[in-house]
Amino acid sequence: MLFLLLLQDIEDPKDRDRLTEFYLNYSALLKNKALDILGRCGWAGRGDLAEDLVQDAMVRLIKRMETIKKLSQPQLVAYGVKTVQSCALDYCRREAARSRTAFAAEALEEAPEDPVWREYSDDGEEQLFLRLGQVLAALPQCSCAIK
Repeated sequence: MLFLLLLQDIEDPKDRDRLTEFYLNYSALLKNKALDILGRCGWAGRGDLAEDLVQDAMVRLIKRMETIKKLSQPQLVAYGVKTVQSCALDYCRREAARSRTAFAAEALEEAPEDPVWREYSDDGEEQLFLRLGQVLAALPQCSCAIK
């Protein structure tokens, strides 16, 4: 648990005790929030992942200790919930992007070769670019204004 190791780096014992108490009292709430968001993103029932996200949120809180010091207990709870929400949403976004990238790569691998390119592949690169220029020149001009 990275969070517990990082707690030891907090110099002020009051701050260290406050975050330890916060974690002990509210980690279940934070985990439930993470599970809720993960469920909406398609990773329902991933308790292990939710626990990892709570740990990530606690690490973020430690890094923002100067802000944490100024918060009342209800503000700290709200801030902690918002932090775990951000961690969960960041995770969902990363995984969605990774999934889209993997899908696109797989689709490209399975796509048949375009016969147009095969037709010009033996003519050399210069001929290919000349033909491409001819094709582009034959396209109608766009009268769209670019802002």
